[in-house]
Amino acid sequence: MISTIISVMNRTDRLGTILPSWANFDIIKEIIITDWSSNENLIENQQIKDLIKQYPKIKIIRIDNQEYFHLPKSYNLAFNFTNPEYPFLLKIDVDYLNINESNWLDNLLPIIKDDKYINGINISKDKSVSGFLLIHKKNFGKGYKENLANAYGADDIDLYNRIEKNISKLLILDLNKYIYHIPHTDKLRVDNYQIKELNFNKLLNNQIKEKNIDWTPQEYKVLEDTRNYIKVDLA
Repeated sequence: MISTIISVMNRTDRLGTILPSWANFDIIKEIIITDWSSNENLIENQQIKDLIKQYPKIKIIRIDNQEYFHLPKSYNLAFNFTNPEYPFLLKIDVDYLNINESNWLDNLLPIIKDDKYINGINISKDKSVSGFLLIHKKNFGKGYKENLANAYGADDIDLYNRIEKNISKLLILDLNKYIYHIPHTDKLRVDNYQIKELNFNKLLNNQIKEKNIDWTPQEYKVLEDTRNYIKVDLA
């Protein structure tokens, strides 16, 4: 019922930590991971190989020759490869660990259906898991605006603002009872980005409020396609 998408660049250790906690959900039918030019190809990492063997629902999409991480393009690319037979989408950051052994995701789908969604932006900034999104795929629309590079969360805010023009957010869930955000420094957060300055308000003003910001979908060509691995060349 659920397609899960994750994107990573040089965070293999965190990916290896969180994957089992999500792959154990029966309701998650596939986990699509965009490997955005990590120094070590994920498919060649022994821990990831072992996890794919244990959980065949995991698929890696590899993109080479990208110097900097690009969250909007990487998640949109993962979404493009999800199976349309699964109507719901779960988008998570690579440092989100499921800490609840109940079938809490199963219980959410009958509530959100196709007219509500859940994101992880909470009132408390310290407890925010803004990279969490659970939604019916039809409401994901065109996805992220791909020219919102280096937005450090502003890309998520923009996406949620557009979604809420059509459907309402479900406000009854405290995600911190279910998800642990593995801590990281600001240096680690911006390490793979071209812009190293963490100025959220400035990015919001300069990017989201620009009149000319729109979708610029990335064209790509599939070079290799196997059961658990797809290699893509970006145009």
